[in-house]
Formats: sequence, structure tokens, C-alpha cells
Amino acid sequence: MCGIAGKIIIGDTPKKEDISQMLETIAHRGPDDIGISIVGPAGLGHRRLAIIDLSPKGHQPMSYANGRYNITFNGEIYNYQSLRNLLSQKGYTFTSTSDTEVILAMYQEFGMKCLHYFNGMFAFALYDKKENTLFAARDRLGEKPFKYFFDGKTFIFASELKAILTQTEVSCKHDIQAIKEYLYWGFVPSPKTGYKDINKLPAAHYLLFKNGKVITKRYWDFSNTINTFRTEKETKETLRELLYESVRLRMISDVPIGSFLSGGIDSCVVTGIMSELSKKQVRTYTIGIEGWSSDEASLAKISAKYHNTKHKLLYVKPNISKLIPLLAKAYEEPFGDSSAIPSYYVSQATRKHVTVALNGDGGDENFCGYSNYTTLITQDKLQYTKPIATLAYAILSPFKASLWKYGAYQRALRISDLLKDDVLTGYARHARSYLNLISFSDLFHESAPTEINLFTQYLPKEKKDLISSVTWADLHNVLPDGLMPKMDIASMQHSLETRAPLLDHQLVEFAATIPTELKYKNGQTKWIFKETFKKLIPLEILKSPKRGFVMPMGDWLRHELRPLLEISLQDPKHQIYSILRYDTVQKMMKYHMEIQIDYTPYLWRILMLSLWMN
Repeated sequence: MCGIAGKIIIGDTPKKEDISQMLETIAHRGPDDIGISIVGPAGLGHRRLAIIDLSPKGHQPMSYANGRYNITFNGEIYNYQSLRNLLSQKGYTFTSTSDTEVILAMYQEFGMKCLHYFNGMFAFALYDKKENTLFAARDRLGEKPFKYFFDGKTFIFASELKAILTQTEVSCKHDIQAIKEYLYWGFVPSPKTGYKDINKLPAAHYLLFKNGKVITKRYWDFSNTINTFRTEKETKETLRELLYESVRLRMISDVPIGSFLSGGIDSCVVTGIMSELSKKQVRTYTIGIEGWSSDEASLAKISAKYHNTKHKLLYVKPNISKLIPLLAKAYEEPFGDSSAIPSYYVSQATRKHVTVALNGDGGDENFCGYSNYTTLITQDKLQYTKPIATLAYAILSPFKASLWKYGAYQRALRISDLLKDDVLTGYARHARSYLNLISFSDLFHESAPTEINLFTQYLPKEKKDLISSVTWADLHNVLPDGLMPKMDIASMQHSLETRAPLLDHQLVEFAATIPTELKYKNGQTKWIFKETFKKLIPLEILKSPKRGFVMPMGDWLRHELRPLLEISLQDPKHQIYSILRYDTVQKMMKYHMEIQIDYTPYLWRILMLSLWMN
């Protein structure tokens, strides 16, 4: 797990000082070593967080084949040992025990097809001196980032935008379309970043820079075909084999390793498998945060005792008003997912004890774990009520400002609003913001895309049932562009590597073939996953509803964060109002402060946008 950066200038040689400047901004990603190589028109840089082969032989950028190939690599190739054996049988020899050298040898042997052999999380740039070609790639689920700029002469890339922005060729012009999409999703979808002329390579894509042209292409996707011929027993057996192997591979490390342990099922199962596979007592970490309403700590303690782990409950005292501007800078693109806060804190606390931590990311997307999915099922069943819901919404909506404080009114308005549309339109409007309290288009001076258009572009082309279609969309959009950057930035800000066994691409491929009837059964989400691994899950957690950190975001905006909110949003000359309507934002703030209408999701995203624009 590291930070990478580089620069190629057509017809010229990049300066070492430029690469050094880029690396300085991402030093947090790799505190153990720094490396710079200038190879003709290409300058490659690397900040190393040493995980595999801690010796100087693992230094990067790494050259191969008498200097023909040069690579800067971020991530882990989990199956590098088996690939190394494959290459050894073909006559290859190695000078290190690192996975980086395996990538180079695989590229020499298989060219760009080497990507199909890798099981891992990665972003790398490999320069071929002989062909004057840069080959770059990002892993299948987008766990590792790759961002780049090209103006026709200069190609610049890095793990983080802040490195690219240090270069004089790069401007900081805002991408208005990207900002509009951010206010819907809470993140900027690929390939946009929020800046014009700077892109991010989408997950499961490679990039080829040759002859002054940038070509990107998808190299992996998973089947969209449900397997109805496999028995329930066969499904469980295969799922069990895949996850055990995934955890085993992700436990390979030359540095101390542990596990994030929340009160949920996914991290509990991952920890349980780790305990079975490990000869040593597994180290687990949970944070408790003063003043936050959360049962994470108590349920995590149950999991830790059940699996006999060496458990640490790490308490932190939050300083929200100080943290939020830091997060806006760290995430560097507009990013409005407030769960970045606990992710940041748990990474900060865990890094004091280990260098690598496994987590439970991906379980909900693969096995239908989110409440949004169950709401979708209910909505589909109640479509016959649409005329009644439309009438109810028309009667209730004019009284939002005066009656919003009453819980019964809120619930009635939410339900009627959800049911008055067709299923996908209702889901598109509610899944991201939960209630269309204000027209999406009313926020902007210019026309804005509709929620349904922003959502449906990610649905599969082949017809599937609703749940399979929506989970497909989330795995192609929300997970790689929202959830993965959240964890990557939060953990790497503290030089911590995180690994997600439930995002092994073979497991994702298999999960996509499991019928919805086995994922959501008898009113239970993730039914097949729970049934397969129920021996690893304490009864208290198995029966506990899905939780997570319950943060008082609305109250924070009214109290601790109110000065920051007012400074950021009350000035009509703020550059944010070249895009958003001042009167609309002020009305939202007024109603929220007076506890008339809860505009938390909107105000939070707008606040983070204003801080990013600064």
C-alpha cells in the first residue's frame, strides 16, 4: 500500500523536482521509503508503505528486463506467490520476494492480459522504455485510486489529486456537471473528479498512453446471469470455499495485521475465519467515540469474545469543527458521505497497533444487506396504492414547514412520496437523499439532470429482477466511486493498509449469480450469507438489526458546526453561489436551524462542497 505519481512530457524530460513535489503531498501514503526514476520522457515516483518484502529489494520505482520496464505500484497482488511459481516454471528468476517484481514479469510474459491473472487491489503505472508506452491499470472493484491529467503534451498521474495539482500545467477549474452529480450521489462518479481536465481511471479499467494519445478500456466485468440450477447446498459450499480462500490470501503480510470489528455480521464473519486460519490470537479493533449514540462497541465485544480475539476498544474524543475541514482537504474531490468520520477515526486509532487491517466491506452490496433494498421490495409490492399515495402527498406536502417536527407527519409524507412514483423513479429519488424535501433542480441556476436519469445509467442492460438490477448498479457505481475512496483516503491518511475479503473478484462474480430469493428470504436480508456462516456469528449479532455509527449530524449542524456552516454558506459572494441558488440554500438553513425541517443530507453535502471549493 503506497502512493504513486508520475509525469511524461512529449519531446522533453520531466524534472526530478516536479516528481519530488508531487510525492511530498502524498507522503502519508508511504512513510517508509521514497523513490524517483527518470527514464527518458517519463518520470516515475513512489512513496512506500512496506508490507511485503521489507528489504531494500522491494524499493520502487522498480526496473526489470535490463531497465526496459519500470513500474510504480500501489496495492497488493494477493495471489503473487502462485503467479511467481507459474513464472518460475517458465524459466523466470527473481531477485526479491515482492509482488511488484511479479507484476513486471507477468507483463513481460502476457502483456496487458496479465491483468486477468491478478487477484488483488492495485493501481500501477508501468513504463516500457523500448515502446515509449505507459500502461496503467486499476483493480476490478476500485479499491485503489488512479487519477490523471493530459493537455496534449504532458501526462500527469497520481494516487491523489493533490499531487497532480502541484504541477504548473494543471488548472483548478471546477467541473459544473460533476458538482451536480455529486450533490445527488454524495460523491463524484468516474471518470469525473470535480476538476476540468483531471480524470480518474474507472475501476476495472486499464489506460494506455502512447503516441500522444490516452486510451482507456474496461478489462473485467461479472456475469449478469442468475444461476437457477445450483442447489442451496452447493451455493453455501462454494460461498464458504471462496471466502475462506479470500481471507487466507489477505492474511499474507510481513508486518502486524489485525481486523476492524464492528457490531455487524460481515466483520464478525471475516474475523471468525481469521481466527480459524491463524496460529496466533487475532487482533481486533473497535472505536468508541464519546457522545455518539452507537451500539458498535458492545456488539463488537460480543464478537471478540466469541472468536477469542485480542480485542482493543479504542476511545477517541472527537473535535468535529476541526475535523471537517481536514476531511474536505483529505478527500480532495467533493465528498459528502458522513461515515468518513468514523472511518477516519478507526483508522487513526488502529494504526497505532498494526499496519494492515481486514474489514467487512462489500457484504451488503453482494448479498442484499441495505435497508434501501428491502424498501424497494416493499415499494414494488405496494404499487397498486399509487393513486392514493399521489393524493396523500398532494394534501400533506404544503404543510412541511409547520408539521415536519411531528414524527407521524414525517413518516406519512415519506411513504406517500415514495409510493406516488413508479418503483425505479421513487428509488432513484429516495435512495440517495431519502426524501425529496426540495426539488433537485431548484438548487441550481442552470438546468440540472433528473434523479432518475442520474440513477438509471448504471442499471444493467439485460433485464433482471429489481434487487439484482439495483445491486448491480451499486457495485458499478456506489461501491467503487463512493465506498472505496472513503476507506482508501481514511486509512491511507494514517498509513494504514485495509483489505476487504468480501470484495475478492471471484466471490463478487459468484455472488452475482445467486438468486435474489436466496439473498432476501423470509423477510431477512443477506439470508444466504447468514445461513452459510451462522456458526461464526453470535446469536446476539445474528438477531440484531443492522446498525453502524449513529451520528448526530443534524444537531452538529445546529450547534458545533453552525459557525462553520454560516461562514461557509451565508456570504452571497461565495463562489458556490455561481452554481447554487443563494435563496434556496438560505431557506434550507433557516428551516433546519429552527427544527422545522431536517435538511441534514442536503446541508452536509453543500457544506462539504463549499469547503472543497475553498
